[in-house]
Amino acid sequence: MEVDGAKADKEQEFYPVALLVEELRDEDMEKRMHSIRSLGHISQALGQKRTRDELLPFLGEFQDDEDE
Repeated sequence: MEVDGAKADKEQEFYPVALLVEELRDEDMEKRMHSIRSLGHISQALGQKRTRDELLPFLGEFQDDEDE
């Protein structure tokens, strides 16, 4: 039962991060700006390795999509 509780805690911890990442893709500029202002929180929650390996490439791809 402890494992289920730990998993639920982890999911609750990352839900706001997932929401902010989703806002980066939103058409609403205000939502996008909110997410951009929160990048520090996103990277802190992900940790150094996941930020480097996942978030930064995602942001690069996101920027490339916006340029098109």
